[in-house]
Amino acid sequence: DRAAELSARLSEAEEVRLAEVAAAQALRDRLANAETELDAATLALEEQRAKAAETLELLAAAEIARRDLTEEALAAASKIDAEEALRRVAEDQLARAEALTKEEQRKVAALAVNVQELQDQLQVLQGLLDDSNERDRKANVQIAELQANLNQALAQKVSELSRFRSEFFGRMREVLGRQQGVETVGDRFVFQSEVLFGSGTADLGAPGQAELSKLADIIRELSSRAPPDLNWVLRVDGHTDKLPLSGAGRYRDNWELSQARALSVVRYLVEVEGIPETRLAATGFGEHQPIYDGDDRDLMAANRRIEFKFTER
Repeated sequence: DRAAELSARLSEAEEVRLAEVAAAQALRDRLANAETELDAATLALEEQRAKAAETLELLAAAEIARRDLTEEALAAASKIDAEEALRRVAEDQLARAEALTKEEQRKVAALAVNVQELQDQLQVLQGLLDDSNERDRKANVQIAELQANLNQALAQKVSELSRFRSEFFGRMREVLGRQQGVETVGDRFVFQSEVLFGSGTADLGAPGQAELSKLADIIRELSSRAPPDLNWVLRVDGHTDKLPLSGAGRYRDNWELSQARALSVVRYLVEVEGIPETRLAATGFGEHQPIYDGDDRDLMAANRRIEFKFTER
């Protein structure tokens, strides 16, 4: 309303100014010497114009101030709404945090109980482990003592077996002397197959039976003097040369022939000479354990043999 009033006044002032200009012009025409009055009227007009310009500036400043005030009020209202929303979010998060804190406290308390229970169980287990370690230590001491005793006993048994074997070989040499086809090879006493069997057969001939009877006498003599706890066994090993059998005879191959010859010797010693079967074992090696390599006739003959070896069960 004030702006409208000022605008109306400005229009009126403009009309006055125009009237005064017209009047001044008339006066100038009419009164050439009335310059002082014209100057006064001009000054009055300028003052009115200045007032009008000032009034317009005030109106513009007032409009700007009103607009600024409105924007500031809106911004302030928006800021208040945003702060309220943030406050509510913060309160909500705080409430959740407090709830989580209570839950975490409950979990921590439960974990503390579990930890204490585990520590108690660990203490019990540690006690059991300590007891077990102590038992193991004592057991290890006992095992070491038993091992030492066992080694000593084994050494004694080996010594007894070695002495028994040496005595057997010595008696065999005394009884058989330097008989052709009988010799000692390493820790074995060896009969050539021809001494005991005919060619390609496992049937003992009369000469072979006589030699085995001598062997049985020595076994009986030595077994009566052997330590009672020496669990000895006389192993009888059959061997052949590498010439294959025809397969048309009683035995399919050299393996069967070697096994049959070893078993024939064992059966004679058990069934005829009365040697306990628990002291004898029959094994056949075929041509796979030769003493000599080569195709020489004498070497292959040496590979056809029956070996006697004292060992322990």
